[in-house]
Amino acid sequence: MVEMEFDALPNLSGLYVKAAIKRRKPPTATTKLPDLPARAAGVIVDDLDDYLKICAIADDGHLPPTYPQVLATPLHAAIVAHADFPLPALGMVHLENRVEQKRPIAVGEKFDLRCELSGSEWIPHLGLKFAIDTVVEVGGETIWKSQLWALSRGAKKDLEKRERKPRPAPEPGEVADPLVSVMVDVPADMGRRYSAVCGDYNPIHLYPLTAKLFGFKRPIVHGMWTFARCWAELANFADPEDLVFTVGFKQPLYLPTTALITAVEEEDGEISYRAGSVDGQRLFLRGKAHNGALNRPTVP
Repeated sequence: MVEMEFDALPNLSGLYVKAAIKRRKPPTATTKLPDLPARAAGVIVDDLDDYLKICAIADDGHLPPTYPQVLATPLHAAIVAHADFPLPALGMVHLENRVEQKRPIAVGEKFDLRCELSGSEWIPHLGLKFAIDTVVEVGGETIWKSQLWALSRGAKKDLEKRERKPRPAPEPGEVADPLVSVMVDVPADMGRRYSAVCGDYNPIHLYPLTAKLFGFKRPIVHGMWTFARCWAELANFADPEDLVFTVGFKQPLYLPTTALITAVEEEDGEISYRAGSVDGQRLFLRGKAHNGALNRPTVP
């Protein structure tokens, strides 16, 4: 195992091109992933204005808990572009994330960023589900970490027929006694605007024509934008110290649309949140935030 070392975060667009042009076969049940760690030392973020603005997150002098995942994207791309990585780069689906933050990272603070493949599971009717772990270290101490799960679709001939189950009834858009209930207008160009901030110019996020080339009827917004936009609403209630913040991506958010973000406090103190269509017919994502003290405003 040889760790890929970078003095600075690599160029994302170049890595995407490199990964996209490599011809690789779809995974099978016997596909094994190699050890391919990637590391960038001495990372410093000194300007967050564009990210905070596009995600509607208040500036508190720290990186939002979603932002280190965005920073790690070039390292993820370096792993996917590596000659030993066996999966096709195009068509991967981001499924879920788990973020654990010991303490917020200050803007201007220097840290090391490390990523590695950490596990995989064959899903008979879908393909290979695999994980990439990301760690942020300051002085050798882990202060932030995440596990991202993605899906590489298998060839149709290698997949079992999925048992069709009745769809559950749609959840109502509104919830009882919410911590958060806010409608968010997401414009048609949000994919392009967020791409300019995060550097992820996947064609499915850009224009109707480029999205249709990959099977989407319209462009879809980045899941990490929706995740961050939910944090913008939860930040007033969840303590960023010792935070566990999870998300599962359910359905694409087609542009343009109006999304409804809601959150409730559970009996055990967890915050459950979701983003979906206003009519409750589509669920874009859902997740939880916990292990942090709740700061629910007092109603006058």
